[in-house]
Amino acid sequence: MARQPRFQYPGAVYHVMAQCDWGSFEDKLLGLMDKAQAKIRTPGNHAGGALRAHIEKEAERIIAAVGAALGIPTVLDELMRLRNGDSNKRICAAMVKRNTAVGNAWLAKHLAMEHSAHVNRLVNRRRRNAKDLKILKKYENLLLKSKD
Repeated sequence: MARQPRFQYPGAVYHVMAQCDWGSFEDKLLGLMDKAQAKIRTPGNHAGGALRAHIEKEAERIIAAVGAALGIPTVLDELMRLRNGDSNKRICAAMVKRNTAVGNAWLAKHLAMEHSAHVNRLVNRRRRNAKDLKILKKYENLLLKSKD
């Protein structure tokens, strides 16, 4: 038997909680989630590894195009000989970050820039400087031309 409300007023509306079977509710909710997930993962969608491969391929294209324009090597051993904070490496990293969704760890590995936090700090410093923004705009136009 439900308990009586503390205060009763004539004509007042009281909130009543219904008892339900939480097990059946959970089953229904999980069933709905499974159906939604099946709709999301349809053939032809880019997901997981395929999307990551596409993004990394685009990042490698940017590094090759900007690297060639800047005259920096594309071989990892030769990149390691340059300073971690080399200006040209920072331009390359900033262009990749601006145009793709690769992470800092990927950039640190492929541009031989020590650590992912180091990459983030150098790229953000490059983005804040007005002179550097002009340089980035110049290479942005180069990338657009090389894409065609």
